[in-house]
Amino acid sequence: MIHGFGGGGPVFCKMVAKMRAYYAVTTIDLLGLGASGRPEYLAANAEEATDFFLNSIHAWSKIAYPDNETFHLLGHSFGGFIAGAYALKYPD
Repeated sequence: MIHGFGGGGPVFCKMVAKMRAYYAVTTIDLLGLGASGRPEYLAANAEEATDFFLNSIHAWSKIAYPDNETFHLLGHSFGGFIAGAYALKYPD
């Protein structure tokens, strides 16, 4: 689950409590938001800005799912944009 701009994973706490009975659920704090670190941000345009977030999620997915297991992304607001952009860039 990916939060919106200015938010963090805890925004989903009530949903996660109910969904965990049926699914393994993880919330992701986007880089520079929520409780994540604040890495250097050098994006010069919209595509680079999007890739800044997509690359970090892709790196996380390789650690969380080392055998390329299928997973689903759910996003709210800006997180929805990121989830959709991720699905377009990494359709498998």
